[in-house]
Amino acid sequence: MDLNELYSRHQISIARASDAASASGRDAYRICAKGYAARIADVQWLAGVVRPTVVVGA
Repeated sequence: MDLNELYSRHQISIARASDAASASGRDAYRICAKGYAARIADVQWLAGVVRPTVVVGA
């Protein structure tokens, strides 16, 4: 998965978390968003980015 797709999926997870009807649904999407954020940081680190993007609000 490339960086653009990771960013897209991260944003979709955040949007779905905010739209979720239940607390468990919100939590599930937030967990997904945090996972994508970690993968984004990993890809950036491997690409030589010294300070990977910090994703807030996930």
